[in-house]
Amino acid sequence: MNVSRGAGKPWAICSEVAAVKQEFESYRAAIGGYPSPEELSAMLHFGDAPEWPAPHLKERIELAMSLRAAIGGGLRMAAARLLNFPKEELAGETELYFGINGLEALRAARDGSQSPR
Repeated sequence: MNVSRGAGKPWAICSEVAAVKQEFESYRAAIGGYPSPEELSAMLHFGDAPEWPAPHLKERIELAMSLRAAIGGGLRMAAARLLNFPKEELAGETELYFGINGLEALRAARDGSQSPR
């Protein structure tokens, strides 16, 4: 993607594509199949948060922020792994877990009438 924008290292494309292939194979081994085109699109889409029943604006904001953090963290980890940036990968992991924890807190609040976070 960087090369198409005029940045990046064109000579690294082969190794980066091989790394992406390896990640898809790891996904297949763990899940039992490759992600569908719709799943890939959903994984990469930063659109509006899904419409879950959320009676309060605060909960909607928390949901959107948690989803964005989880998706962004996962993408940051993948990019950092491809580019061999260990510190960025750790930052992405932290962001991913922040998002996951936020989603879990919202789920618990919705299911048990607790306030989120």
